[in-house]
Amino acid sequence: MTNRNSSIAILVMTLIFEMALAGCVTGATSGEDSDLLNGTWVDSDGYEYTFDNGNIVISEGESLMSKGTYTTSGNSMTMTVTHVHGGHPGIEGMLESRWYTRSQYEASSFGMYTSDEGLNQIFYTVTGTYSLSGNRLTLDGEIFTRKN
Repeated sequence: MTNRNSSIAILVMTLIFEMALAGCVTGATSGEDSDLLNGTWVDSDGYEYTFDNGNIVISEGESLMSKGTYTTSGNSMTMTVTHVHGGHPGIEGMLESRWYTRSQYEASSFGMYTSDEGLNQIFYTVTGTYSLSGNRLTLDGEIFTRKN
């Protein structure tokens, strides 16, 4: 149980860091922003955000973490995390390596020990500012470089 709680704490801390890092995420972007945002962006810590016409996948190197949707309006971006990946290092080995919705995560043997507050930190919506300049994306002050 202690090991499971430690893993939950690691996952929650990682996802909280993601939220602060992204400053954003919910649905589809405007046409121009979509074309400019589409692709994979990497920060100095190795976090990757892959934007694809209103959908986003967040990973740490080769390790999938979460996915969801995003919208933009002006210089504001809203992201919503709708799925987490069971193969992420914070929970690896405790869940099957696949995507989990909130209800699937809650129903799992791992998720049943997570409080509502913890679940809200894992499956979240956040809004922040962003800007694009060439191969540079800034999300609430965090700088990402286009990978592809």
